[in-house]
Amino acid sequence: MRDDIVNSETTRARRMSTGHHTTSARPGPSKDRAPSSGPPPPSPPRWRIWLLPVGLAISALLLFHPTTGASPRLFTYTTFVKEVPANKVSTATVISTGSVTGTLHGSTTYTSQIPTALDIN
Repeated sequence: MRDDIVNSETTRARRMSTGHHTTSARPGPSKDRAPSSGPPPPSPPRWRIWLLPVGLAISALLLFHPTTGASPRLFTYTTFVKEVPANKVSTATVISTGSVTGTLHGSTTYTSQIPTALDIN
């Protein structure tokens, strides 16, 4: 048992002594001298400082300004029923809740509400 402990300590000592040696550290460039890589770069244009404020102003304007498109015409059920046979309705989309949306001839959008059957379960 004592031989096993000695062998394991010897093996551990060999592993530790097989490390790689590196060269010694070299000092970096002197801070007293400026690098001689040519003339300094030109300063940025003055208009560049206005890019962020102008960009934020345009973003806020587009985000908070109401759309300029015309709002859809709101038809009552009676008006909608009269517009259909008069051939003024170009498209109509009806969903299960009775909401109707579409376009009239001339690209004007509209919305309406039609009666729906009651769901009695």
